[in-house]
Amino acid sequence: MDQHSRGQGYSLRRARRQPIRLPGSVQERDAPFDVEVVDLSAGGCLVRCGRLLDRERVVDVALDLPAGRVRAKARVVECSRDGEALPGGGLSYLTGLEFLSMSDRDAEILRRLVDVLANVIRP
Repeated sequence: MDQHSRGQGYSLRRARRQPIRLPGSVQERDAPFDVEVVDLSAGGCLVRCGRLLDRERVVDVALDLPAGRVRAKARVVECSRDGEALPGGGLSYLTGLEFLSMSDRDAEILRRLVDVLANVIRP
């Protein structure tokens, strides 16, 4: 599988983020756990989850986008407690993820969705 590496991480971290609400999952060491994607860009995403993740940890991410499931390696760049509680009353955390690598196919699916969102959601 060809890998799309994110060598230009700094510029992609500054890419315009698009608000969105989609399901996904993150796998740290053990079994994957569910997350909600709350914003998305070509360089990463912000997810809401019930786990506090360590900064700099590399995780596997799966995003359930309208055009299909996208998988990536990502680095945790920030994680903080969220003001919203999870369904059922548990603590909620907002976690910023920077995409490190993904297949060319997945990178194209992600790019197309971000482009569509940018044209629909204008400032």
